[in-house]
Amino acid sequence: MRSTTLYQYILGIACILLSLGLHAQVVSDTVNVTAGNLSTQLGSQKDVITDLTIKGSINGVDIGTIRSMAKLSVINMADVNIEVGGSYYIDRIGVFQVASANIIPDYAFYQLFKLTSVTIPNNVIGIGNNAFYRCSGLTSVIIPNGVLSIGNNTFASCTGLTSVLIPNSVTSIGNNAFSYCSGLTSITIPGSVTSIGYNVFSDCKGLIGFIVSKDNTVFSSLDGVLFNKNKTQLIAYPFAKSSVYTIPDNVNSIGDGAFSYCTGLTSISVPNSLNAIGNNAFNGCVGLTSITIPDNVSYIGNNAFYNCRGLTSVTIPNNLTSISYYAFYNCTGLTSVTIPGNVASIGNYAFSYCTGLSAIVIPNSVTSIGENAFSFCNRLKSVTIPDNVTSIGNWAFYSCDSLISVNIPNGVTNIYERVFSGCKGLTSVKMPDSVTFIGNNAFSYCTGLTSITIPFSVNSIDDEAFTFCTGLTEIHSKALTPPSAYSTAFNGVDKIICKLYVPMEALTAYRNATVWSEFANIIKEEQTAATQIKAENIKVYTESNVIVVSGTEYGDAISVYSEVGVLLQKVKATDDIIRFYLPVNHTYLIKIVNKSFKVAL
Repeated sequence: MRSTTLYQYILGIACILLSLGLHAQVVSDTVNVTAGNLSTQLGSQKDVITDLTIKGSINGVDIGTIRSMAKLSVINMADVNIEVGGSYYIDRIGVFQVASANIIPDYAFYQLFKLTSVTIPNNVIGIGNNAFYRCSGLTSVIIPNGVLSIGNNTFASCTGLTSVLIPNSVTSIGNNAFSYCSGLTSITIPGSVTSIGYNVFSDCKGLIGFIVSKDNTVFSSLDGVLFNKNKTQLIAYPFAKSSVYTIPDNVNSIGDGAFSYCTGLTSISVPNSLNAIGNNAFNGCVGLTSITIPDNVSYIGNNAFYNCRGLTSVTIPNNLTSISYYAFYNCTGLTSVTIPGNVASIGNYAFSYCTGLSAIVIPNSVTSIGENAFSFCNRLKSVTIPDNVTSIGNWAFYSCDSLISVNIPNGVTNIYERVFSGCKGLTSVKMPDSVTFIGNNAFSYCTGLTSITIPFSVNSIDDEAFTFCTGLTEIHSKALTPPSAYSTAFNGVDKIICKLYVPMEALTAYRNATVWSEFANIIKEEQTAATQIKAENIKVYTESNVIVVSGTEYGDAISVYSEVGVLLQKVKATDDIIRFYLPVNHTYLIKIVNKSFKVAL
């Protein structure tokens, strides 16, 4: 009996303390302020107030005060005037001021996690960029009629926000304005809105539909999907809508970020009327397994299918002339890609981290391959680079572990930084005579290479170009003048085991050259008997300030370089005597049938 009484007594005391605690948690205040003196008005209460109503005028000083109120949860500013000036506020990511009257300034309430309710001043005409960004506790916001613009990222990542009423005065909504607002279920666009940025409602996981006022002259909705007025552009697809969708027949473009982060989308049917897919259109649609892109499409934007890990194959339309940056980045399920014959360029990171790709055929129309275009495609065994390619960007095939062989086309002059670095399976590389420069780490860690031929035209080898190519046993350098090489160019290569083969007439030069002289076995390159006989019949001489080549056979390739190895001319012999008319007072290098000549005019 006594234990029961004691228990009831303790329980009663606990309830009283809990009641007192709950009452202590809510501290309300209403203040009338003049700009700059909010902190003075609040006094010692500033650190305990949870519910604040402000009347009068505020500036940057007062916004700084609001930001410093550790327990503030509810703020009503309906009767506030925002004045220009005052000191700077916020210093974690930068400093900001009130630059315009009656506009909620940029970052004003940024990351005030405890805010649950905000009433914006009645006379405010704009809400700045990032004004309520990451106010994750915010569940209610009252935007007054009179606000004309909502800025970029204004309510982004307000994950607690379940509803928002956009008044019929707003004309523009900025980029990412409501992105990551996972609690929103529907949005009504009033008739006044004429401009909506990109990714405005991206990753709003609870969003099931848009409603657009019939009075709106720019936008419309159909089955909860946001379109332009005449429904030729699809602007935004609700995150929580169905997993299967058919785009209406009259749509000709998919807007920037229209389906971004719709992770539940598994299948989409695209009409033949479509001609453009915007930036980030399907970014993060990890559940999408297939899409047929019609041939009318002539533009696919940056990041269009970024991180679409479920895609297994894609046929790029015939009208496309370029593959944009990050277009298929991290599409790890992609095993097959068909690139059509009109594509001229492959953008930076276009297929990077497509770890399922085993082969790719690049058509003859392509002239440039961007930085990291195929980096980390670690199952890629075969790639055909066409002769028209003149530029291969930094890191283009970095860490393609399974790549076995590569032929670099004749138009390429520079092999840039880390282009084939980390291609551990690479056993064969063919570099053309057009190459003059081998860049930083270009072939580093290509441990499968046993032999490499450095073309006649190369004059410079950069830092760590062949570092840790530990399998190298032969290097064949065709250049008559030893190329300038960084001291670390062959770090990790066993210079005792690895033999260096050089032109007969350049043997002494290599033995005396920095870096090259470190090789223990420098050997003159031997020619086959047939090639040697043919080469012995070729003569190169000058005649009346003209370089004359004789003894060639039809079709023999003749290359003319400057003294420093820049390719000047490349022709095929059509007769047994060929003449070159070049500026006088210069020295030239002539290469024919694996034989090199130095001639001065």
